Amino acid sequence: MKGNKLFLMGLLLIMVVIAACGPAAPAGVADPTPKQAQAPVSTDASAAMDTHTEMAMGTPIEAQDSALTEQPAAHSAIAGNFPLGRFVSVHDKAIAYQFNRDGSFAFYFASKDPVLIGVYAVTGNLITMMDPNETNPNCKDAVPYKWSFDGTHLTFAPDSDDPCRGRREANADTYAVETTYLPEIVIDASDYAYSAPDTISAGWVRVRLTNSGQEPHHVQFLRLNDGVTLAQFQEALRQGEGPALALVKQMGGVGAIAPTLSAQVVLNLPAGEYVILCLIPSPSDHLPHLAKGMIKGLIVEPASGTAALEPKADLTVRMQDFAYDLPEALPAGQLSIQVINNGPEAHEFNILRLADGKTANDVLQYLGAPDGPPPFTPVGGMNGLDKGLSGYAELDLTPGTYVAICNIPSPVAEGHPHFTLGMIKMFSVSSPASTSFPTGRFISVNDKARAYQFNPDGTFAFFLGGKDPVVQGNYIVIGDLLSVRNPDETDPKCQGSVTYQWSFRDNKLSFTPIGQDTCRSRRDSFSDTYTGS
Repeated sequence: MKGNKLFLMGLLLIMVVIAACGPAAPAGVADPTPKQAQAPVSTDASAAMDTHTEMAMGTPIEAQDSALTEQPAAHSAIAGNFPLGRFVSVHDKAIAYQFNRDGSFAFYFASKDPVLIGVYAVTGNLITMMDPNETNPNCKDAVPYKWSFDGTHLTFAPDSDDPCRGRREANADTYAVETTYLPEIVIDASDYAYSAPDTISAGWVRVRLTNSGQEPHHVQFLRLNDGVTLAQFQEALRQGEGPALALVKQMGGVGAIAPTLSAQVVLNLPAGEYVILCLIPSPSDHLPHLAKGMIKGLIVEPASGTAALEPKADLTVRMQDFAYDLPEALPAGQLSIQVINNGPEAHEFNILRLADGKTANDVLQYLGAPDGPPPFTPVGGMNGLDKGLSGYAELDLTPGTYVAICNIPSPVAEGHPHFTLGMIKMFSVSSPASTSFPTGRFISVNDKARAYQFNPDGTFAFFLGGKDPVVQGNYIVIGDLLSVRNPDETDPKCQGSVTYQWSFRDNKLSFTPIGQDTCRSRRDSFSDTYTGS
């Protein structure tokens, strides 16, 4: 209970610090799918910094009744447990099917572009596929096939004669799952309500947040502990955030975004009863948005059928008390970042785009004494995750300077928000230079037993006198900067990402450190020059 009181004190402190803002800076992020034009930022952007504010003790907070339901698929094709995604022939990797949620499909044959696009419908264990643009009279009519899926392999069998030879031969094959459809929900945040589904299926789900309001908004997913009801959670809110947080688990969400923007994350939601809410305060009266109606119940039902596979990340960021393991530079464009909370406290990975010429110190100074327009624009990221949980922040950043920041107050540090304890990190986003980083195997000019292998998929391996690598990791290149990290590293001094400047001339690859690298073995390996083999 003492920790909860300190937590609330920190929230009250932030409420006093954060005030209304002046004109806003330009936005820097467009939603990955679809792209959207950048828009001006609301004058209330700084309010988004207070993602964990007071819960308006003593103020009645009622969940908004909503008749909104999850938008149905555009086609009835996914009836039953038919799997969605891409499926590759087990006999010929050049042959593949792509089945989409909207009832469309594509067939690939030795090409990146589909050779056939059509529609399909599923009834029980029967599937019919048809190309509406088909000119061959033998292939115009839809013919049913029996389908079966064992979790990894999709197989078809004719239910009747099919006069279409091409379709008959394609459906005589067995296909292995390559990617499984990732379900998506869209939540619109207005002033002050959510338009969101009432129920979704458990498992991995993409959550896309749009902001149609005039103030910044985010969405935080909280899973009620087993046996806890929404009414009990609302009653706990009246007592303060401490009692409320004791009844839930923070499962992540979409970080704060400015008006007109959108952002998305991928979360793994187990079945149960949830609430989604917005903790950002309004600058006019300092009441958190949830007190004005931005709180909604959500049921996550047990999944039926094929579960979506966990997505793949371009980069992993680990959070801990009180720092981010994050490179100093990221590439512009679409980037999927796995966000892991190593704790022990709850953390978030909110992203702010800085105004031109501003730094992290300007953000801290503004938060300490707000005056004039904020030097940042909230553009998304991952909201609060409890220790041991993870999710994926799907970003689409434009070139510029950003900070990652955690606004959650610490119950063991007198309620001070985590960014005052060091949990703020500035990084740059740049378009890749025209010069490409070389890939392949590179051998030390001083010791033939030492070698680096850089692969086109962003992985690397370091060899030291053996056929098997002694280190494996990931790398990102932006211009002449190379950021590397080993996700399996156990040495604390070597766990973080580090950036080196690289050059490649006359078939020789060399590196120069940017900043200090505390990992001795990595520092020694990058102090060498390597020749391409």
